[in-house]
Amino acid sequence: MPPDPATAAAKAAAVFEGRTFKAAHDSAGGLIYRFEVVRAWKGVSSDTVEIHTAPNSAACGTSYAPGEAYVIYAYAAADGTLHDGLCQRSRRTASAAEDLEVLGPGRTPSRSASPGPDVESPRIEPVPERSPQPIASNRGCTFGERPVGTNTAILMLLAVCGPRRRPALPVEETS
Repeated sequence: MPPDPATAAAKAAAVFEGRTFKAAHDSAGGLIYRFEVVRAWKGVSSDTVEIHTAPNSAACGTSYAPGEAYVIYAYAAADGTLHDGLCQRSRRTASAAEDLEVLGPGRTPSRSASPGPDVESPRIEPVPERSPQPIASNRGCTFGERPVGTNTAILMLLAVCGPRRRPALPVEETS
């Protein structure tokens, strides 16, 4: 269960409200969502932010609907990138009344360039389809050194091709 808004904000590297406008796969098989920042409370000074997440909920990843506004509590990875996952308090702005009350008004980020009348808002781009890639990790479902799927395949191979017992011959009673 995620912590309360004040605790989540204290632990987060960045807290902001943003609208999703782009999603893409990263080189490790995860997802990167780009947000247009509406307002910020912590760790954000620009008008756009990239948030990295695992590709699915089984790996604690989360997804964001294009064009939707969210209050994001992001943590920083060792390389400085911002990440979000199921254990964070992030949620749609429409469901974040308690968060917005605790966080207060926030501040509007500085715009990197003042858009003129001919500049349109960022386009919302869907996540490109791509077959899921296994995540190289020391966590997750492993048994010994091999992933669980490998062990299952080995067991099935042994069951099909392994040594078979011949049926026992009936033993005759001698009198």
